Amino acid sequence: MLAMECNVVAVVVTFNRKELLLRCVKNIIAQTYKVKKIVVVDNASTDGSEKYIEQNIQDFQSIIQWVRLKTNQGGAGGFYEGMKEAAKSDNYLWLMDDDGFPESNCLKNLLLKCDKNSFVGPVVLSDKDKYRLSFTIRKPGTRKVYKDYKDLKESSENSMLEGIVIPFNGVLLHSDLIKRFGLPRKEYFIWGDDMEFMWRLKRGHVKISTNLNSFFYHPISAQSEKMFFGLLYFNNTNSDLKLYCMARNTTKNLLDYRGGIFVLLYLMKLIWFFSFTTPDIRKLKLTLLASYHGLTANFAYTKKFIR
Repeated sequence: MLAMECNVVAVVVTFNRKELLLRCVKNIIAQTYKVKKIVVVDNASTDGSEKYIEQNIQDFQSIIQWVRLKTNQGGAGGFYEGMKEAAKSDNYLWLMDDDGFPESNCLKNLLLKCDKNSFVGPVVLSDKDKYRLSFTIRKPGTRKVYKDYKDLKESSENSMLEGIVIPFNGVLLHSDLIKRFGLPRKEYFIWGDDMEFMWRLKRGHVKISTNLNSFFYHPISAQSEKMFFGLLYFNNTNSDLKLYCMARNTTKNLLDYRGGIFVLLYLMKLIWFFSFTTPDIRKLKLTLLASYHGLTANFAYTKKFIR
């Protein structure tokens, strides 16, 4: 049941994407259930984002609060600061990056299925093809991978997909969860901070789910490459920063939440991919170094990639 007295604070993390930020903020304002405030975390943008928003959304400046960071802290640092600000009072927090945007009833439908012990997200669809999932979904306990919303919906018994969510893409949670479980790990910088936060909540018996009647749009994610005779997938990238953070943070997450055997399997996956699937000795060395840093909780090396 929707509690109409709920206060909702949207948290949007941005970095040098003022046009996308404007689209996101406009769609938050247009929600059928109105937010109390929009906290925009500016990761030291240099494109005049704040002035651009002020010029194009003059009538709603009273509900927009800017958190200006002196340096780029990555998505992890951005959500850390934004969630810390939004959780200062009794609110629901609605989390997203600047390149995504919600459908007009997204928030209302999320609130229908959310309580103080829930971490509920919408279906994340491509902003170019609104029938295609932006991130593929594999249902817990199965090997079936879904790429289209219709197939996912038809395979589900009701409107809630339990045990899975695409975190930090329109996801909703109550500020009580921040008090109980803390904030995202800002030292992760990018990639894996959202999964670590979700796994932390799941370990604490928070209800994780996706509302199949709530929709959020986002550019389609980079497609995973098949490996190991088509049985496994790997998220390759040409960005050394992203590849390094992915390998380091994935290793750290597996060590903390799944155990050493899963770390070993992940290392074998890295070695196989960059030795046989897409041979690249430089990337292999980088990812193995990153995994070592994940095992030793060394987060200082990220600075070498940031100009």
